Amino acid sequence: EDGGYIVAVPIQKALTGAYEVVYTDLGRNHGVQAGHVFSIIRKGTRGRQGGPARKIGEGRVVAVQPSSSSFWITRSDEPIRVGDRLERVVADAPP
Repeated sequence: EDGGYIVAVPIQKALTGAYEVVYTDLGRNHGVQAGHVFSIIRKGTRGRQGGPARKIGEGRVVAVQPSSSSFWITRSDEPIRVGDRLERVVADAPP
């Protein structure tokens, strides 16, 4: 599995950004492990077609349950919201 979604943010936060923990719908059952890095992708919002999706941040999995995980945001260009997509960042294999 190489992608999922942010499904919960801290309830006391109106806007969530870098150095916060959020929760995802990816877990051990999806092959996710602590330390995995994901890009945070926001669907386009311009016009009827929505426009292109764009990377708005990055983070890493810090704790894994069977079907969810805790995710630490290491960089965010915009506030992170429920529904933002996660795409796994896979390090390049050595030559």
